[in-house]
Amino acid sequence: MATTRRIFTREFKVQAVQLVTEQGDSFAEAARKLDLRESLLRRWKTQLASEGEQAFRGPGVPLVEDEWCIHAVAKAMKSLGIQAISHRKFRVSTTDSNHEFPVADNVLDRNFTATKPNQVWLADMTDIPTAEGFLYLSIVEDLFSRRVVGWSMSESMESRGVVDALHMAIELRCPEAGLIAHSDRGSPYASEHYQRQLVTHGIRCSMSRRGNCWDNAPMESFFASVKKE
Repeated sequence: MATTRRIFTREFKVQAVQLVTEQGDSFAEAARKLDLRESLLRRWKTQLASEGEQAFRGPGVPLVEDEWCIHAVAKAMKSLGIQAISHRKFRVSTTDSNHEFPVADNVLDRNFTATKPNQVWLADMTDIPTAEGFLYLSIVEDLFSRRVVGWSMSESMESRGVVDALHMAIELRCPEAGLIAHSDRGSPYASEHYQRQLVTHGIRCSMSRRGNCWDNAPMESFFASVKKE
């Protein structure tokens, strides 16, 4: 089965390089945090150093010899009634940090390594566009195996969705006390509803810093891949 090619924005590439050039991570550390090949990260650094602001500006103009293929594919798609779906520029924000709930410390602190299952879980929510509006997908991922252990789909960004995903993970894995559950600091995760479940099961809460997606980079990478499929 063919592997889905991951597509990275210019901003992602620049910030990935900055983990090495500005934050002191080694190439191996940065690549592991972002679930990238080390060689790819090195190539981005070289390209950014040599091209500056012009780096990562896209594929450019198609070659002349490719133009016939492009038009042929477009003509075939039109005749078959096939329409490409592009990503909408409009993006729903699924992280509402403006709330009065208590916020947990960033216990994980970008240490995206685990030595065994059920040591660290990552959680996040994203919007899924449909013909009838947006649905909201909540995911719980085991950092050790990078396996999805809990998920839920809901029609709103309220706490019910993230709690259902957490319940699925707990029922599937039956974790011991001391597990770290890391998420953003949005209201669904900071809510009393979600926090009560963590306390009940002896799970330690960790939250990203405000506006810092890199604190939950593996989940950002996972959702980027999901939306390309």
